[in-house]
Amino acid sequence: MKITKKAKIANFEYDHSNIRTIWEAYSNPSYAKEKAYCAIRNEMDELGGHGFKITAAGCQFFSCAYVLGDKLIYHTYANRYEYPRIVEA
Repeated sequence: MKITKKAKIANFEYDHSNIRTIWEAYSNPSYAKEKAYCAIRNEMDELGGHGFKITAAGCQFFSCAYVLGDKLIYHTYANRYEYPRIVEA
């Protein structure tokens, strides 16, 4: 899998985030945000992923990522991306 600039940015955001739940990102998240959060967490659990983090949180949308094997699965409000996991030595 090719390491693109977007993959580097996604890995950087993942590595520098410490937000683990939707309630850490928002004091009162909307029902839609909670529903999306739970769906992504369920996907991660079903696939055997780990290390869920919210990488960005705005007033309308949030993005998040988790690790699945040697891939970083990155979700935005509209898409799901798979990037290679870059681990700095």
